[in-house]
Amino acid sequence: MNRLPELHSTLKLLRKAYERTGIAAADHTGATGVITSLTLAEAFLEKIIACAQQPTRAVQIAVLGPTQAGKSTVVNLLLGERHAQTSPLAGFTVHPQAFAINPDASVPEPPDAYLHGFKRCAIRDLPAGNGDADYARFGWEQLNLPVDHPLTHTVLWDTPDFDSVDAGRYLPGLLRTIALADIVLIVLSKDKYADQSVWNIIELIAPLRQPTVLCLNKIDAGSAAALAQALRNKWSQHRQDAPAALLVLPYRKHEPGAEPQLGSAELLQAVQKLAGRKAGSDAAQRACNLVARHWAGWVAPAMEERLALQRWHKLIDDSISEALKLYRRDYLDHPRHYHTFQRALAELLTLLEIPGLARGIALTRQLLTWPFRQIARIGQSGRPSSVADDDREIALLAQIFDHMLIAVSEAALYAAEDEQTLRSWWRELAQKLRLERASAASAFLSAASAYHQAFRPEIEQTAQLLHAHLSRQPAVLNSLRATRAFADTTALALALHTGGIGVQDFIIAPATISITSLLTESALGHYLGKAQDDLKERQLHRVGALFLDQAEQALRALPLRIDPGKRFNIAPERLESVEKLLDRHAR
Repeated sequence: MNRLPELHSTLKLLRKAYERTGIAAADHTGATGVITSLTLAEAFLEKIIACAQQPTRAVQIAVLGPTQAGKSTVVNLLLGERHAQTSPLAGFTVHPQAFAINPDASVPEPPDAYLHGFKRCAIRDLPAGNGDADYARFGWEQLNLPVDHPLTHTVLWDTPDFDSVDAGRYLPGLLRTIALADIVLIVLSKDKYADQSVWNIIELIAPLRQPTVLCLNKIDAGSAAALAQALRNKWSQHRQDAPAALLVLPYRKHEPGAEPQLGSAELLQAVQKLAGRKAGSDAAQRACNLVARHWAGWVAPAMEERLALQRWHKLIDDSISEALKLYRRDYLDHPRHYHTFQRALAELLTLLEIPGLARGIALTRQLLTWPFRQIARIGQSGRPSSVADDDREIALLAQIFDHMLIAVSEAALYAAEDEQTLRSWWRELAQKLRLERASAASAFLSAASAYHQAFRPEIEQTAQLLHAHLSRQPAVLNSLRATRAFADTTALALALHTGGIGVQDFIIAPATISITSLLTESALGHYLGKAQDDLKERQLHRVGALFLDQAEQALRALPLRIDPGKRFNIAPERLESVEKLLDRHAR
């Protein structure tokens, strides 16, 4: 019982989501519609909660039926006086109208709080119902009938029809009246008893298991038995329980339109008998039965939205995975583009400088290679498409990220064609991504540059580890130092004589080739490969974190920036909590 307020609030969220998104707009008026069943369940839960807070209340009797079945006439018959307005026109009654029979002063009436959103009026003051505001009303009248009236201290409700063209406009009031009812009296005519709209309503309220009296009105005596049997058969096809009573009300043929006489006492007696019963204590179970019957249909759009969000996240994850594959192929494993380990080796060369000679060699190298470095810069400025070695990785990362944004945007458009219910959601995602692509790319470029700077200590650490291993093998270390000195001398001599451009690669290449060859051929050859692989993995991990972080901002959070009016936006945990409650009541 203590979980029913939570269930009620969830149903309220669902109904508002339908109304906000307009998903069920075409399905709003029928008795089989999503909004119809949601409204009924929400109202029934409100009734249970209200009854728990105020257990003393009058028995509520709702008279239901299609157009021109004679509901108002039957209400007058039960009252014993003419108080409900009648008309030969179909759809005359458009408001719930309550007749409180000899109300008990100690019982709080009328149910204004329960019928929130509806204005209480005297029945004679109810408007004709020409606008939505006019329908949001209910009539209330206290009747002082003879004290021995069989329905004393009860409230008898005359209700609108549910099958006319305009029924959808006043259906909410009817549904709240049905949910409020302790007893249901369904009035049918020979022309309407088999209509599908009738049985849609009867099936809709079946889980509530309200004591129900069936009344065949305006029936010729000669066909009464056959129609009554046909109605019983029809009932058994749609309901598992049995009606509390089935009565036939004939009328005299020579007075067309006259109120029924025969059978009225039996009808009043049947309703009185039900009104005298003690109310059951299984209201919570009945509410859960109603919710369970419709739950899958109610939450279908929310589940589709949840699955779409999961699809969106998987799309992002797959795109990140593909981006990292491209990064490994076009940079980490590319023989000409990957320079990170070469920078680590260059750091190692610095550590291998021969004491005393290192400073002089470095100064001489800087002086002699200045002209060639200036020529190299001029040559690069004349080729806009060229990328400096240090910037090559950043440019590649930016290119991969932009490609990822384009691919995700196109995938969202394809998804829009697959999912009709959420087509507008997918399209807006794609459109928003196109609009934010430039800013996302700019943010990624800044983040990639920051990553590039932050990764330099990793390169230095690799050089330190290589040097530490070399220090434990003095013979190999001395050979490398000698090679470094020789390589530097050779590089300076060649640079002095050739005068070619691209001298920086030319200077580094001999030393790099020498040290790589010696390391590979030495006992440290295996460790060299391991150090390079380890550096690549650390670099791949950092780049993966970079893509995850940027995708989180540019892509994963994108649905949160979609117009909330186009989403159900109900937390999965809330739906799961309801499902657990329904499972517990089902056992």
